[in-house]
Amino acid sequence: MLGEYILAGFKVAMIILAMLIGFIALISAINALFATIFGLSFQQILGYVFYPLAWLIGIPLSDALNAGSIMATKLVANEFVAMIELAKNSR
Repeated sequence: MLGEYILAGFKVAMIILAMLIGFIALISAINALFATIFGLSFQQILGYVFYPLAWLIGIPLSDALNAGSIMATKLVANEFVAMIELAKNSR
């Protein structure tokens, strides 16, 4: 009885993981397409869109573009991917 619930939860977790991998691959493909056509990735373009919002919430202008890009990544993908981007940019 309990084992059935554990297996059902595991199946749901695997489905979510597969969807997340597919979604991140789709975002990467869109970024590559935009970079080829426009010279900027989709997340960079959204970073420019979020640049004023980052400045309005108190982030200094020197960091606002980077913060806007992180905010866009969080919006498009999820928090996990945004935190990975933040770790890459902070080095």
